[in-house]
Amino acid sequence: MRFLLMLHSIYCLNSHALERAWRCTRIVSREDWGQWLRQLGTALIRESPSPAIRACSPLTGLTPVITRTLFNAAFVSCWPQLTDPQQDDLISTLEGVLRVSDQLTEVSQTVLNLEEFTAHVDKVCLNLIIS
Repeated sequence: MRFLLMLHSIYCLNSHALERAWRCTRIVSREDWGQWLRQLGTALIRESPSPAIRACSPLTGLTPVITRTLFNAAFVSCWPQLTDPQQDDLISTLEGVLRVSDQLTEVSQTVLNLEEFTAHVDKVCLNLIIS
């Protein structure tokens, strides 16, 4: 029983850590947006309740390919663990990213790919409003 409790506590999502990662404050340059995207991806992987995804967390510092590859799966694994207000805030943030990052193809393409990916997953549908 103690082992099961320990496993449960190991893979609990820290939603406040994710909130800190998705906040877009003081982002001005292309490099800032790239850093924001990497930090969000790394946080999603690190906080994922999926043992397989979370096990890849130490690798995110070695190569950005890991973070890009696991971004969508990590997002989908974390999404159900967020409260409704947190989900609304994250959607609002992603919509804001699309509005201001139109010149940043990597960032906007990642968000658009995420929306398409989640459209194919039964438990997650972002329905981003793209203006």
